[in-house]
Amino acid sequence: MISIIILFFIILIFGIQPHHALRCYSCREKKQCGVSFSKNDAIRIIEGSDLYDSCSIIVDSNGITIRDMIQSQNCRSSSNQFCCNHDLCNSLPSPPLPAFTALTCAMSNCKSNRNQCNNSLDYVVYRSSATESCLSIHGDTVHKSYKMGCSPRRTRIKFANGRLISQGLYCCNYPECNQRILRPDEAIRCYTCDSRITGLTDCMILNTSSPYIYKSASSDSSDSCAMIVGLAGTDLKTGHHYLSFTIRTFIHNCVNQSFGNVTYGGAAFQGRIQCCSTSLCNIDPLYTNLSVPVPAHAYTISKIVVPISIACLGLIFVIIGITLSIYRFRWKKSNQRYIYTLSSDGARVTLLSSH
Repeated sequence: MISIIILFFIILIFGIQPHHALRCYSCREKKQCGVSFSKNDAIRIIEGSDLYDSCSIIVDSNGITIRDMIQSQNCRSSSNQFCCNHDLCNSLPSPPLPAFTALTCAMSNCKSNRNQCNNSLDYVVYRSSATESCLSIHGDTVHKSYKMGCSPRRTRIKFANGRLISQGLYCCNYPECNQRILRPDEAIRCYTCDSRITGLTDCMILNTSSPYIYKSASSDSSDSCAMIVGLAGTDLKTGHHYLSFTIRTFIHNCVNQSFGNVTYGGAAFQGRIQCCSTSLCNIDPLYTNLSVPVPAHAYTISKIVVPISIACLGLIFVIIGITLSIYRFRWKKSNQRYIYTLSSDGARVTLLSSH
């Protein structure tokens, strides 16, 4: 009995439920299920029972939005499809843009042989959000998946019969990285948020108390914290416009990308990426350092316009100066008066006086 209770707490600690009970919205009606979707009692909620379940948003070729539960391995992150694995997460108006099509993880659940599992049996699943990391839990069973706000940790439990169970959870952030075995130790901790999903509030100007901001950690020493800012643009596949966005996340072997055409997670956009390598260092509001490059022809135009503008301003000041001088001269002249007086010898004298 004691062993069962301890095992139950292990399951709670690692967030693994033997009977996965993910809840998702499910609808297909065009009006209620599309971009005007709102959470209400009329929307059906379904529950899964499989470890591999994911909530999804799919826009079909006819423009109809479908919200449902699908198998994670059948989901492909794209401009028309979004998947996630926490309760009721498929409530966004539409799949977020730009779509991250290259953030993948391995997914499986198998009995291990000295902490090893046959990687050829893994499914490949897609992370649609920059707040998610690949994870792997090694013990009697090797569990591979992904989750938001991942943090590595190690747990050792001694049963009443003296048996010792050791489980380690590690997190990483490059494609299918959870097929490797890493130490379940923390190499670096970073803030993670994705304004494409939760909005710019709290992510652009970091609000660490927001429920949408995670203090995630990685077990991989090659991971760095990163800040990503993207300008509003147009998705090439769908033609849909998207708003400017801010992302804080991990990037494996991160390299700074100055403003221009940048890439992240399989998406290309106009923006900037800045890396840092100390824990929780990605706190700056990167957008304040963002400047839009001026086209070359604009410099040519400025070389012509600026001198002409200066010359015009100079001419205006000269005209104003001449006008004031003439006005003062005429005003002074209009105030001059002739005064007639008699001298001591009786001669008449004319004097000019100014008032």
